[in-house]
Amino acid sequence: PGQSVAWTTGELWAAAQAVAAALAARGLPPGARVGVWCAPGVASVAALAGVTAAGAVAVPLEPGWPGRRLALIAADAGLAALVAEPALAPAAAVALPGVPLVVAAGPAAAHAPVPVLPGGDDG
Repeated sequence: PGQSVAWTTGELWAAAQAVAAALAARGLPPGARVGVWCAPGVASVAALAGVTAAGAVAVPLEPGWPGRRLALIAADAGLAALVAEPALAPAAAVALPGVPLVVAAGPAAAHAPVPVLPGGDDG
């Protein structure tokens, strides 16, 4: 079993917003499909939340799947981008070389300025 990692709500939100900002900077249209390549855990939650916050559709990908399966899913879904946690980013880039890669931020993102995305309902 893996090491347990705890993030604060603020760290989770900041990491999700960083993913959303990176995707928005790529100019993805609403509804674009984005692969999420993360191990189970809080990083995957942040990545999925960030993809959703960007107005995109998350396509979860299991890092342990065979390359052929990943390539077929990526092609069938028409992935516009791929979000991967830092530890898995090199493998993601090798497995799906034609898909633009966004590296998801870890909890340290909570201590960096987070851009506010237009079109959100901040309440």
